[in-house]
Amino acid sequence: MVQALRRVSDLPGGGRNCHPADVDRRTEHGYGRAEPLNYEVVGGKAIDVVLGKKSGRYSIMLKAYEMGIPMPSEEQASAMLNQIKKISEDNKRLVSEEEFKKIYSQVMGTK
Repeated sequence: MVQALRRVSDLPGGGRNCHPADVDRRTEHGYGRAEPLNYEVVGGKAIDVVLGKKSGRYSIMLKAYEMGIPMPSEEQASAMLNQIKKISEDNKRLVSEEEFKKIYSQVMGTK
């Protein structure tokens, strides 16, 4: 059972970065009471990794894992990231799976 926060010091971090009025707002709106929803239970897909200008190396590794292809090393992911960010910024959109596969094959040396 989740107990309501009564003091600023009850907040994570001791409330150092929090205004005292936030205590009431957090308990009033029920923050901290929600449980994570598994979207697969209701027929959805758990996650969908998208790649764009704000992506990082681990997003690339996660995308490779999601697609069922061998994960690149961090150095290879960095090389892919530079190309993904350039495409995304030049075209002002996310990188498609086909473009990712092409970049992946270029960097990994596969055909």
